[in-house]
Amino acid sequence: MNTYINKFFILIFLTSCTSISNMYYKIGDISNASVDNYPTSISKTNKILLYKNNIHSIFKLRLDTYSADVFDHDNQMISLLKGKIIKSSGFNNDFEYLFNESSTNNLFIDGVSSSVLVRFFNPETSYLMVELSYTEVKINKDTSKKLTQYINDNSFKAFEERFYVKKINWSGVNYYILNDKGNVIYSRQYLDPLTNKSVVSRYIN
Repeated sequence: MNTYINKFFILIFLTSCTSISNMYYKIGDISNASVDNYPTSISKTNKILLYKNNIHSIFKLRLDTYSADVFDHDNQMISLLKGKIIKSSGFNNDFEYLFNESSTNNLFIDGVSSSVLVRFFNPETSYLMVELSYTEVKINKDTSKKLTQYINDNSFKAFEERFYVKKINWSGVNYYILNDKGNVIYSRQYLDPLTNKSVVSRYIN
């Protein structure tokens, strides 16, 4: 508990400006969505099951935006990039990631690292640098405990995503399961420094 409180106060005092290169772009920006600017990943997905704080909600694909990876439920919205949640709205602690072309292509590539930007809105911060690295992990009993039962199928791949935000000393590990087409169908992701890990199941219809 003290760890979350410390991170909360660290976030409050982060007011320095971070210069943002024009090479970074926002994914799933509803107000300025553009087919050319926002690469999409799984156009056949129209539902996501999100478990957060032991409550599950079905987020449905937004049909009023050009981005195929923007989903909403009631007054909450999440955007995904290849299965990674990169923007939220309507939660207690909203956030937004910025990716460039290189970091987008590096998602879920074994042994590859990249840097992206993230900012939080409650409390509000400037853009902070995040280091991401990916490792393909063997699907075994230990992995099954962290993820879900159906990953014993040889057609699935599992990845660890390690992240580190130096400025607030926030680090952790996210897990993703990809099917034989390279689409994320299940994940366990930390959404922000003040929230416990969430489980996301993707329905491919």
